[in-house]
Amino acid sequence: MRNTDCIFLWQDSKSGKTEHCSEKTKYSGDIYQYSDNPNRRHMPMIDFEFCEEHYQEGLKDPNYTLKNVKKL
Repeated sequence: MRNTDCIFLWQDSKSGKTEHCSEKTKYSGDIYQYSDNPNRRHMPMIDFEFCEEHYQEGLKDPNYTLKNVKKL
């Protein structure tokens, strides 16, 4: 059984509380993140799910690369 919640988290700017995205997932794919520190490398997130809003934001953000994206 696959997870139906988006893997990304939202942070409330007022309270600073972090919570899961409430949108249902619409895509699955591999997420690669770049690091500013040359001695540090982030592990890719393979076959994770994300919502429409986070998918669109990920396409615009140069720190992330989305690969093998499939619509669910």
